[in-house]
Amino acid sequence: MGRWFRGGLLYRFVALIIVMGVAAACGGESNSSEDAGPSADGNGSNEGDPGDDEGSDEGLAWVPFGPNDPLNPTPSWPVYNAFADGNCSALRDYLSGDGASVGEFGRAMAAVCAAAIEGQQDQWEVAEAAFSAADPSTLANDCLAPVVLDLLTRALDWHRRNPGKDPEVHFNRLADTTECGAPVATDDETDETDETDTTDEETTTEDETTGESEDETGDDTGTGESTETEGTESSSSNGAPIRIAA
Repeated sequence: MGRWFRGGLLYRFVALIIVMGVAAACGGESNSSEDAGPSADGNGSNEGDPGDDEGSDEGLAWVPFGPNDPLNPTPSWPVYNAFADGNCSALRDYLSGDGASVGEFGRAMAAVCAAAIEGQQDQWEVAEAAFSAADPSTLANDCLAPVVLDLLTRALDWHRRNPGKDPEVHFNRLADTTECGAPVATDDETDETDETDTTDEETTTEDETTGESEDETGDDTGTGESTETEGTESSSSNGAPIRIAA
């Protein structure tokens, strides 16, 4: 009887331990499921969140545009001004005429302008092809070429990371001139000042010359000139001079 009693207690004790272990295990699984819940419905980790690509799009900073930038020399400044201002139609028109010498570099500029600003998705492929064969030196401006080249590179990189999307273009419109345009504008102003000074000097010289000519003319035909008519001398038969009035 005592042996059976002791055996029953041992059995109950073992059974109690097993039950407690099972309960603990079930409770842990339940907590794990609850912890994992937010990730499952999208409120937890952002991994795989389709909004990640949109969140990583910081837009596309455009090249600076200066309203007082020069228009010459060509073709560099007319091409750059239209591109920087985001005027894609004006850019295409100029490149098809006087700016044709810019070649594939200009074609890449026009395609990126159309794709990024006008939303023409098919122009990204055109831009890629033109850019691979482009020569920045055809822009004929050592200051503007690297500025444009940087934008073309960044734009195409953006498109590769965000295929099928349109970038948010951030224009950079200045109040006066760009860094590249400032030296040219200063040179033009200096040239204009020199031309004005030269013109003033020439005008002064002409005035002085005219004054001297008038003085000489006055000396020749002055009011002090005698108005008496000199007579004509002749000789008589006896050798005495005879004055004959004119």
